Amino acid sequence: MLSSFGFEFISKGYLAVDLFFSLSGFVMMLSSAKYFTDSVNSKSYLTFMLKRFARVYPVYLVIITIVFFYQRFSPLKTYFVSLPLMSAVFNKGHIIPAVWSLSAEWVIYLIFPFIALALNKYCSGSRNIITALAGVVILILFRFDLNILDLSYHPFNGLQPIMRCLGNYILGIYAYQMVTSKAINKQPIKILTSITAIGIIVLLFCNVPHAFFSLLFPIFIGLLYLDTGVVSRFLSSKIVYFLGLISYSLYLIHQFVLRFKGNALNILGHTHLNQTNKLLAFNIMFIVTIVTLANLFYNFIEIPSQKYLKRRFQL
Repeated sequence: MLSSFGFEFISKGYLAVDLFFSLSGFVMMLSSAKYFTDSVNSKSYLTFMLKRFARVYPVYLVIITIVFFYQRFSPLKTYFVSLPLMSAVFNKGHIIPAVWSLSAEWVIYLIFPFIALALNKYCSGSRNIITALAGVVILILFRFDLNILDLSYHPFNGLQPIMRCLGNYILGIYAYQMVTSKAINKQPIKILTSITAIGIIVLLFCNVPHAFFSLLFPIFIGLLYLDTGVVSRFLSSKIVYFLGLISYSLYLIHQFVLRFKGNALNILGHTHLNQTNKLLAFNIMFIVTIVTLANLFYNFIEIPSQKYLKRRFQL
């Protein structure tokens, strides 16, 4: 019974990507929607893309280049397709496997101002339900685990990951529309946030369709934005805030570090630890290593490069 519950929980780990996509859609609207209320002009579009470039690209370039050198300049074609963050589009694989989601999101960045404009103008107020329906329809049609259209999609390359990102982004935008709506009742927010958080955790251990979580995540994000209760206080704690700061570098570096699992286990094999304790020791070593490296990348690459590029482009 316990192993079955554990398997259900572990098998849903990839859903963190859907949560991140929805959160990104919410945050993008929160920070940038005001620039695209009436039109998208060349100046506002270029400013938006340069800000995204300054945030995403420098540390990404450094890490994929490190991995490329480690792999002895192979595969060359994949590296050059990865440079402009187009690996998901051209279906040439990824220097770092997890980067498929970043590549898909970069495509959404390119069209986000137009999405924001359309939703601001035609799907606001009482019509914001159209936003939710659009996100749901896209996810139902293009999620690889549902395969409604019966097409041979690849979960990490081509159209499917881009549409998965788009659907979750739109649901995140819907969450933004709801929390900024004057009609929302903000009284029961604390209890609803706690109930939703507990519900998501419980469902992670249950055999329910994975696509169902894409509907719960934007609700939780919207409630969390308005909440000042225990869930909000926990997510505002120093340790969670710190992990949030370095999360992008963590995301980029963790799979590369995992390549050294065999080396680490060989070293631990010379100790007197049993198998369980060896795995525990490796997990501790892994967490310490990726957090340390991510912190270094954040402080010595992310922050300086962002400051330089913002000064350079007057952002």
